[in-house]
This record gives sequence, C-alpha cells and structure tokens, in this order.
Amino acid sequence: MCRREIRGVEWTPRMLARRHKSWKHHFGLRLRAVDPFRAALAQAVPQLLNDARTRGMTTETVEIAVALWYDTARERRFVRSVVLPHAIRIGLITGAATGQPELRRQAEELGVAYYDDDHLKSFNKDKKRIKKWERGHCCFLAAHQDVIRMMPRFLGPRVGTSRQTVPLQVLRTDVPLATVVEERHRTARLRLRKSPTLQLAVGNVGMSAEQLVQNVEAFVAALREELPSWDRVSSITLHATRGPAFTLHSAKRRPAVDREEQDE
Repeated sequence: MCRREIRGVEWTPRMLARRHKSWKHHFGLRLRAVDPFRAALAQAVPQLLNDARTRGMTTETVEIAVALWYDTARERRFVRSVVLPHAIRIGLITGAATGQPELRRQAEELGVAYYDDDHLKSFNKDKKRIKKWERGHCCFLAAHQDVIRMMPRFLGPRVGTSRQTVPLQVLRTDVPLATVVEERHRTARLRLRKSPTLQLAVGNVGMSAEQLVQNVEAFVAALREELPSWDRVSSITLHATRGPAFTLHSAKRRPAVDREEQDE
C-alpha cells in the first residue's frame, strides 16, 4: 500500500498504525523501540550528572555499554568511526609528529604537543617510556606519509598497530590543523569483535545534559545503521567512571528470527 492509495486518512504514523493493519506492525515496532529509549535517556542523564557532581567529580568519562543478541562467528563484524556532536573527553592531548614548520606553528597556537626527530629518538625504543608517553595522547598527526613510516623506527614496531596504542593519522594539506584536532576529539570508535558487546566513551560529566543526550543519540543512530534490526539489542546502559549504571533499554526476549535459527 502506497501513499496514493490511502485517501481521506491523515498521513501520520499513529493514524496509519491505528487504521491500517499493513502499517500497524511497522510503526508499532518503531514507536516501541525509539520512544521508551529517549524517555529513559532524558531521565537518566540528569541523574547521572548530578550524582557525579555531588561527589565532586567533573572529569569523569561517561561510557555506554551495549549487549547484543549477535553471533559474531556467523554474522558480520564491524569497525566504524563515529563523529559525535561534542568532544568526548576533557583535556585530550593530540600529538603532532615531526613535519613541516607550518604544522609546528599551528600546533603551538592550538596548544597541541609537537615532537621533532630528536625527541622521538631520545626514547631509544624503551617500551616503558613509550607506553607512558602514549597514554597522554589520543592521536598522533603527521604532515605526510613518510613521517608515519619513520615512527616505528623511532618508537618500535608496535606504535599505531595494536588497539592499546594511539592511532596515527596523516594530515591533509587543504584542511587546517584546528579542524582535524576538533574532529578527532569528537570521534568515537564503534567496534564489534568476538564478544557481542560494545563499550565506549560518549562524553564526560563536565558536559551539559543536552550535549550528552545528543552524543548518545548520535551513537545509537550509527549503531542502528550497522545492525540488521533494533531487536538485536539486548540492553543499553550508561554510567560514569565511578558512578552507578543507568539502564536505557532492556529486552526480555530474544528476537524470533534468532530463535528459529537456533532450532534449525
């Protein structure tokens, strides 16, 4: 049934769900999946922020944890970078690796740490010093690809390769450093590996409630695009670093499609 075939009926999801059986199932599932989640989110975020601020914490990270009904051995895994509306953490340091003099000038204006060849060579591939140095940065930016190739020579082969190390990124000549740094601080990595769970930072307790809600909604929108159905989501919880968890979504039953596949 298309819109032209429906005459004399108000074109709204609720009216279609009420008067037409063919649309009732579609919009009914959509309303049940979205509206309760947004209501729970609007109620949980102010409580989470108030709880953290009463403890005197203003730099705690807010993380979201998602449990899925998902067979990672049979179904598609995904890795995706999501740019959220607001910066995720406070005080993130982006390192600008050795490159052009213009890059150094822009880094000094933005307060971004800049490292030249002599500083990188001084580590002498000491793993403990390199690991401690990496923890204070979220990303390393370089002017061209040759600098990226030189980084393993100075810091060892593990830099930028494993999940525990900070990523390396080559700067584009037509994009200012300020734009790249600002976008990097708003980027979250959506990664589904062997375990059917997702856990990543989406904000901090120094944000306003509206900003945190916008970040969570942007994350959920990206998750919807990767999942075959919203019914695959078992639970969604939101919590600060040392605060209690707030449940935003909880499904009591597995999807009917998954139960049929298990029976087979």
